[in-house]
Amino acid sequence: MELNATALQMKLTPYSKADAEDWAKVTLSVRCNGFRGEFVAWLQTEDVQRFKSELMTMYQSVGTPARARLCSAEPDIDVELTSDTRGHIVGSYRFESERINGTPTVLSGEFEVDQSFIPDLAKQLEELVSSLNV
Repeated sequence: MELNATALQMKLTPYSKADAEDWAKVTLSVRCNGFRGEFVAWLQTEDVQRFKSELMTMYQSVGTPARARLCSAEPDIDVELTSDTRGHIVGSYRFESERINGTPTVLSGEFEVDQSFIPDLAKQLEELVSSLNV
């Protein structure tokens, strides 16, 4: 799954399949404002499916403010998109690497996109879920 916006390019690729409790590992590659990095993060496939559902609701209700968020119980990945009455979408992100020695490393920021990217992103999210399921 790839999200390409003005101030953020992120890519999620499968690292390991979901276990019996629905936890899977993904590799997060990110580029933003001069930063570039990659780390392995934990997500539940249910979190990815919920994000896809929220995105489709946002897309089908252009003109009605909405929110879609990809996050899980682990703090690794948190991406939130908020749409306004004109269909403009502002996103925020917070990526946290594994807490080595108890200290987190966090990258955060904001970006903008429009609703036209949603159908392709939703398709990519479905493919990600399929590749993570056992």
